[in-house]
Amino acid sequence: MDKLKVIVVVIILVAAVFSAIIVDGSTRQHPSEVVWQRRRIDDYSINDQGAFSISENVMFVGARSFPERMARDELVIAVDMDENELLWNHSHHEPTSRIFSVCSNEDKVFSSCHSGQIIAADIETGELIWNYTHPADYTLSWAIQSTEERVYTGWRHSELIAFDEETGEIMWNHTLHQDDILDIYVEDDVVYTASEKVMATDAETGDELWTYSLQNGEPARVFVKETTLYIGSTEGELIAYDLEKEERIWSSSHHDDNDDWITSITSIDGGNGKVYTGSGGPSVIAVDAEDGEKIWDHQYHGEYTGGSSPHIAGIEVVEDEIYSACGARRMIVVEDEGGITTGVSRTFSIISSAISTVLADYWFPTLLIAVAVGGVIALIVGEDKIDFGGKGPNTR
Repeated sequence: MDKLKVIVVVIILVAAVFSAIIVDGSTRQHPSEVVWQRRRIDDYSINDQGAFSISENVMFVGARSFPERMARDELVIAVDMDENELLWNHSHHEPTSRIFSVCSNEDKVFSSCHSGQIIAADIETGELIWNYTHPADYTLSWAIQSTEERVYTGWRHSELIAFDEETGEIMWNHTLHQDDILDIYVEDDVVYTASEKVMATDAETGDELWTYSLQNGEPARVFVKETTLYIGSTEGELIAYDLEKEERIWSSSHHDDNDDWITSITSIDGGNGKVYTGSGGPSVIAVDAEDGEKIWDHQYHGEYTGGSSPHIAGIEVVEDEIYSACGARRMIVVEDEGGITTGVSRTFSIISSAISTVLADYWFPTLLIAVAVGGVIALIVGEDKIDFGGKGPNTR
């Protein structure tokens, strides 16, 4: 009877370790589940570009409505994130012109659309302040970024235009790129643009400062955190580049397909050791800012099944919540639980993740092996420690 008790105890312990490894491997590698998701806000649906910006707990989103059958209006809407209610909407863009990009500063919301318009609206009311329409046919602005003084827009056919933030007057422009400008990031009076290469431009004059080309693919997204430039490529690669030493720090490829564009990059104000990337997969991945190692990933947006592609069009991080919008007209919010793992805990996390992967795929035979091992251990322990009533080798 005592021998049976030992066997049961050992098997329970092995099963507990088995369960702990599974739980550890899953929770260390993923954020928590979705805490909020929306396709529609009142009578408006999020558009298939997933353009949005967050400021002071208000989200500004590119949206559309369908006032009549087979017709649509493209708008920018403002949503109170605390109360989850619509504050205002504006339709200053041409009615059917898709909103491509949205950004905001302290008092204005800026947006670009398919017809080549740039709109500046009041952040409190949505009223029109100024607008600009590019004179060229079939041109549009893929990217838009604002500072306290200027608004920078990257256009199809390689043009970069800087506007006066208050009046909409063109301060300068250049066509130094050879291809479409896909992304813009402004930091410390430097404008970083992603096109056939990364270009750094003086924010005040528009003069070229330097360029950087990738070994594989082309730059699709750029983001700067302190002295590090993060570049997302059209081949799914994320590169960290030291702006002071002018050298590559690391590169990583965690998205599934080699041709899976990195469609967005961001980090958190103040820093938490993570950089978040989105792709066309669609997946959102958190990596260690120091070495590019993957911390977790999620694909809560689903998979591409035809129609609108669910590529991750934008990511914003507010405290510990990650907002991501996709081309399938869905906004997802997940909570990023836990801190970054480093050193010993990182090693344990990697080992735990590998073990949990094996257990997830081959859980039944692994469980049988665990039970068998537990039984053997119990027998060994029993031979040495259990009194068999005068029949065992330890009998005196």
